Amino acid sequence: MRPIQILPLLCLLLAGTSATTQAQMNIESEVELTPFADGVWLHTSYAVLRDGTRFPSHGLVVREGDTLVLVDTAWGVEQTENLLEAIDAEIGLPISGVVVTHFHADRLGGADLLAAEGAEVWAHPLTPGLAKERGGAVPEFVFEELQAPGDTAPFGNLEVFYPGPAHTYDNIMVWLPEQQILFAGCPVRGAEDKNMGNVRDGDLAHWPTAMKLADERYGSAKHVVASHSEPAGPELFGHTAYLARLAADEAAAEE
Repeated sequence: MRPIQILPLLCLLLAGTSATTQAQMNIESEVELTPFADGVWLHTSYAVLRDGTRFPSHGLVVREGDTLVLVDTAWGVEQTENLLEAIDAEIGLPISGVVVTHFHADRLGGADLLAAEGAEVWAHPLTPGLAKERGGAVPEFVFEELQAPGDTAPFGNLEVFYPGPAHTYDNIMVWLPEQQILFAGCPVRGAEDKNMGNVRDGDLAHWPTAMKLADERYGSAKHVVASHSEPAGPELFGHTAYLARLAADEAAAEE
């Protein structure tokens, strides 16, 4: 089955995303909805950076009975509208719940739209405050169980995991036990990545520990999905920890 693609052109403010620092730029908005596993679809939206690079942002759509759970919105309101159109055309089921994995705009940029459509939007307890500080959408519901690194919370048939501070202090992951898929989000770097990307809202010191906790719990995952790179396997935990240590050493050397 081929991905559904919707290709409008828009301009928006990338504020606090994991793609780049705050900057005004034109981005080509493309939304793809691609079957990934039984009852699971990968959704992908794109930003076009100033050097012309098309930068993907992934999330998941998960079937839960007669409804859907969305893991992260598309990059913004317009792209999330396009995503909802693709979901309606391809799957035809309503979205009952949304898990946003941290406060950056590429994760919750369309949260207000989804809430207006009747979906419950859930996040880490720190996310509403951080999102409000940046002027972003504010999730209404939080996982109170997620207080310390290693904590988990149920969400229907899914499990939400808090690895502790890494890419951001509120970043969470979502485990699909039936399909053995971990949506690891922005804390995990792709196999092709040579650096840590945007770390301005994160914690390089704790990042390797976050990867260790994720590996201990989900080291048998069939698929590990990062936000901005191709899905791979649990080897991404060790790769990310290595890059985080390098970045921490470089930062210390510059002080």
